[in-house]
Amino acid sequence: MQNGRGWIVATGALGTGVNISGIVYVIHVDRPYGITSFVQQSGRGGRNGEVSDSVVFIGVQTTRGWRRSEVVSAYTVEQVDEDALTEYLQAQCCRRKVIAGYMDELRSEVDCSSIDGILCDYCTEAF
Repeated sequence: MQNGRGWIVATGALGTGVNISGIVYVIHVDRPYGITSFVQQSGRGGRNGEVSDSVVFIGVQTTRGWRRSEVVSAYTVEQVDEDALTEYLQAQCCRRKVIAGYMDELRSEVDCSSIDGILCDYCTEAF
């Protein structure tokens, strides 16, 4: 972590309650256990006002066209949470809509264009 550069490698246990400034990338190797875990873990980036990216690397080329059982974690915490993460990973719309729909039940009211924030990957390509 010297000179403001470095890596932190951790399990999902680091996903809550850890506030370290300077984190600008959160990289998930395989899918998190559900959307709640994903949101918590992604929230570790940008703790000091930095713009951060969260990337998920999963073991299939794409989740489109695959049966749900092939992209679901073997460690399901809660089926609804898992389903929301699958929807997020396969989204063909603003990813904020998916998160807002699950976390706040505001799917129709929230998207990248309605907030003053960084665009998700879908909205970046759409605009």
